Amino acid sequence: TLASHVFQSFKAWWLKQLRDLEVELAQLVASSRHFQELVSPEGTGHLAEFARLVKSLDVGTVTPVYLALRERLPSDSAELKQALGDLASYLTRRAVCGLTTKGYNRFFMRVLQAVLGAPEAPHIALRKVLLAATALSEVWPDDSHFSDKWCHRPVYKELRPVKTCGVLRALEYAARGSQQGSNHVPAQSDLTVEHVIPQSWEKLPTYQITDMTEAQRQFRETAVHGFGNLTLLTQPLNSSISNGPFADTQSVGSEQVLGKRSRLGQSALLLNTYFQQTALAAWDDDAIANRSKALLKAALLVWPKPVGGSAAPVAVASAISGN
Repeated sequence: TLASHVFQSFKAWWLKQLRDLEVELAQLVASSRHFQELVSPEGTGHLAEFARLVKSLDVGTVTPVYLALRERLPSDSAELKQALGDLASYLTRRAVCGLTTKGYNRFFMRVLQAVLGAPEAPHIALRKVLLAATALSEVWPDDSHFSDKWCHRPVYKELRPVKTCGVLRALEYAARGSQQGSNHVPAQSDLTVEHVIPQSWEKLPTYQITDMTEAQRQFRETAVHGFGNLTLLTQPLNSSISNGPFADTQSVGSEQVLGKRSRLGQSALLLNTYFQQTALAAWDDDAIANRSKALLKAALLVWPKPVGGSAAPVAVASAISGN
């Protein structure tokens, strides 16, 4: 409904039958609070993290479905966690796969009708309608499609930095247990996406390939902007990391110059523990491919299809750290 038509639509709905003013006002208050928690998330729980992911992916069209689920399912229930997990998986997989959002208005209104009108529980109805979508504009990508795009798409360029940051931050959050909590994960506004092999790699001797072919150059250019070569850093640490070599080096005066690997080790983010593996002495195309697969393993745990429950933080942490 267009904003200019809201009053007339509400009036027509109100006049359809006798209504209890106090009951309806209480419902409006509850709905306004649910809306606020979606658009202005606070705290460290799963509701706030879902809201942050929705904001980073820029998919506000899911709002009516969220409000309907919040109205019908307790905030701390396994059923609501499953429903929001399904939505997060659906939205994230489609974003990573580069699938259109143009039909989301119509699609989520259909999802809303299914949630409101189905005889079964809301979370069951939601999963059914998401899984039933087959058109390319609506389909929930399967593991094969999602895995291919995760490992071979230059997401930093095509998904764009904000969405890429949101996806990586969601992995970081999922890797933390309830004792750590998301309060240890900085807000997205305080994080930046870092390229381990720099974007300007063609100008840096350290990252050159001898007698590079055009096919190798194109492969490298895609890999540099893919998940395997991307990590998150806080703003201060990001600005201190140069485009220097990955490994530590010795200066002319025999002083050790810290490379990217050591500087990444100064980060408190679990995403960056991967780079501290003893066997990881160099960072090249093969290393990028291996990390893509490690992050993919975590992503499949966090955003499965269908969601069978919440992924164990220890399993996600193990995947993103390469263990």
